[in-house]
Amino acid sequence: MLISSLLHRSVPALLAGLVTLSAGCGLADLGTAPSVGEEGEVELAWAGGVLGCLFGCDAADPMVAGGRAYLSVVNDDDLPAFTVESEDPAVVSAAAEGGSIVLDAAGPGEARIVFRDAQRGEVFDRFTIKVRDVAAIELSDDFHGDEEELAVMVGGDARIHLDLRDAADHHLQGIGGVSYTLSDELSEEEVNLIEAIAEAIAGIFGGLNNEGVAVEAIAVGSGSILVEAPSGAARTIPVRVVDAAAITRVELRGGDEGPTIGEPYNVDAAAFAGDAEVRSPECAWSIDPIDGPIQLHGDRSSATLEAAAPGSATITCTIGAASGSLAVAFGG
Repeated sequence: MLISSLLHRSVPALLAGLVTLSAGCGLADLGTAPSVGEEGEVELAWAGGVLGCLFGCDAADPMVAGGRAYLSVVNDDDLPAFTVESEDPAVVSAAAEGGSIVLDAAGPGEARIVFRDAQRGEVFDRFTIKVRDVAAIELSDDFHGDEEELAVMVGGDARIHLDLRDAADHHLQGIGGVSYTLSDELSEEEVNLIEAIAEAIAGIFGGLNNEGVAVEAIAVGSGSILVEAPSGAARTIPVRVVDAAAITRVELRGGDEGPTIGEPYNVDAAAFAGDAEVRSPECAWSIDPIDGPIQLHGDRSSATLEAAAPGSATITCTIGAASGSLAVAFGG
């Protein structure tokens, strides 16, 4: 696996709140069935995670060479206690952890994993794991419209999700199959990178198969993140860290449903440096009137409004010389 300079890096606490994680991968929602072992005993699916089953959870799909991937044993409750081993550790090694299987791929190829009854030692099923080299590195959802770089505000963070593809254009499951290097005048003085494999080691987002990197913005600067696979596939991701002085516009976005008395109402701030949206903006929040029935609880880039009685107010996010406001009303 590609694990370099990872264990000393701190994982930001707010990453744990970015998404709600599910143990499975919503197979019913996709209308797909889990993969079945050669003897029809085990039912397997790739673990879901940050992006759910965006690329599918079929365990017959390949995993990334040089990386780690997690299989969910869908029918774990129907099986005896079992151990798992690989018939060819030179391709992939396997270990059972509860109702999941941890796979570490040494290189491209195919190898069967063997399910053995933990008490009797008898093999009751096998399943073939496909391992493929990375042929292409694609961004999944981190750039919007015509954005050419990822912009992040100092003190904030953002996450870059990647879609790794093999030569047959299949999505590759797993993490750690690529490495990340700061380049083009961007250094650890401006940005700290936390790779998906480091998060798994630290127990943050462990048991997931979504490759990506968390970007912690430390100081103003610009440059690139170079993403590389052992196969030679590579991609350069431009990154810019800005401060409050660079923000030219702020927009506030409320929920689709209007405020309701007695229930929290969430508002998110979107900040822009020119045409580029800046991730993780830091707002100075205010509310007018300050002594009305509506209470404002603001954090870095979002706020929660609550009211126990009817009332209206205007909330404002100010960043440097730019600000954005939103009028809200809690009805009777």
